[in-house]
This record gives sequence, C-alpha cells and structure tokens, in this order.
Amino acid sequence: MTEISEIALTTEFWFVAVFIGLLINIVSSIIQRTASKGFFRLNKSWDEKNIKSKQTRQFLVDKYSSSYQQLYLGKLEQNAKQMDVINHTTTTAALLLFGMAGPFGDALTIIALIPAFTALKAGIKHGHFMLIITDAEIELGK
Repeated sequence: MTEISEIALTTEFWFVAVFIGLLINIVSSIIQRTASKGFFRLNKSWDEKNIKSKQTRQFLVDKYSSSYQQLYLGKLEQNAKQMDVINHTTTTAALLLFGMAGPFGDALTIIALIPAFTALKAGIKHGHFMLIITDAEIELGK
C-alpha cells in the first residue's frame, strides 16, 4: 500500500494521468462525432426509403383504382403472388416430409429452409399487395 501512495505522489504519475485523461477525452469526442454522423446518415436513408415506399404504394393504388380493368389485372397479380406462397409452402412441407422419412433427412431438412424463407418473403409481399388492392377497391367504389 505504501508503494502505491509513493507512486501517486510523484510528478511523473500525475503528468501521465493528465495526458491519458486528455487522450481519452479527445478520442471520445472523435467517436461521438463519428457515431452521430453515422446515425444521421442512417436516419436520412430510412426516411428517404419510407418516402419512396409511400410514393410507390400510392402510385399502385392510383393505377389499380383507375378502372375496373386495372383492378382486375391487379387481382390477377394478387392471385399469382398467392400461388407463389402456396407453391413455396408446399415445397417446404414436401422436403420436410421426405427429410423425416428418407435416408438424407438432415440434408433435406436444411435444404427445406430455403423455400421456407422464400415462402415467408412471398407471404409478406402478398399481404402488402393485398392491402394495395383493397385500397384500390375502396378508391374505385367511391
């Protein structure tokens, strides 16, 4: 304990302590500026993406609500998206069933993840498009 108190009383210790404190302060301000710039860019890109998504959605609603023929074409596209979901889900189920029954069970189960994630993505797109078609139906009925 006496060694620590002797070291703390030396001028070298205090010069090093002040230097390290200043160095930490400078580095932390650089990190803070860099992080705030990164967060600003990320927030700006999210805002731009949201604006673009809203504009695209409104364009599609206007397109499909312009006439009954356009609405019919939209419903056909909606049906095609729904068939994609069914196709990927059926493929996933078949691979899982063959994986449980066959000699290549582990490989087929892992391979079944690909159509499973594709079915999930297709389902999200189908749901989003279904909302666009529903909004177009409402607009056309007004």
